[in-house]
Amino acid sequence: MKKFILIFIAFSYMHPFAQQKDDYKIKLSVGSELRIPILHHVGDVLNPRHYFGNNTDIYENMNGFPIYYALDLRLSKKWFVSFQHSIRYDHIAFKEISNYGEAQVSIAPNISAFFSDYKFSFHRYFTINKREKIDVDLGYSLMNQAGLIMVTNGMFGHQRGFTFTSFHLETNYHYKFLQLGAGVYIIDDTSYSSFENAIKPGFGNYMLYFKLGFDVIKF
Repeated sequence: MKKFILIFIAFSYMHPFAQQKDDYKIKLSVGSELRIPILHHVGDVLNPRHYFGNNTDIYENMNGFPIYYALDLRLSKKWFVSFQHSIRYDHIAFKEISNYGEAQVSIAPNISAFFSDYKFSFHRYFTINKREKIDVDLGYSLMNQAGLIMVTNGMFGHQRGFTFTSFHLETNYHYKFLQLGAGVYIIDDTSYSSFENAIKPGFGNYMLYFKLGFDVIKF
């Protein structure tokens, strides 16, 4: 909550640059998200392929307070296409494994790394009045890029990541330069990541999220 308050204070000073006219072609906005993952685990058995199993620390690699910037490009009077890039610096959480059968498995401890997300969306605005609008946003996201860890097994080692892709649906309330939103990331694919075989496949895993954003400039 303190992070949200600091972001609100910092970016509220930038609102004079966010013109209130509606004939802009491009808009730049900044803000943050609060994410709440809801996952369905496979079981409590270690994953023999990647040395990960039903690990509650997975939550720590998906939630947090990423800071983002977003560019909106007008396609028509009401329709926009948007690109959002978010980043957070966080601890990579895991449960260390000292033995797996006859093999000795180790994971590099105490790692912090940058997590980066790329979000592509189409959205439509619905005007309430001159100062207030609502938009509905639908798109696809590349989540948790980077954030690699090293897993070693005897003489062999390989890197594992926490990447996944997702569909998202959100709605935002706009009042002047301020944006308040809520949405859901529906996890689509965890292939080639440390989540593989640790959570059930399909669309039963998702993240709820809440947004606080500010329009910085329109032109």
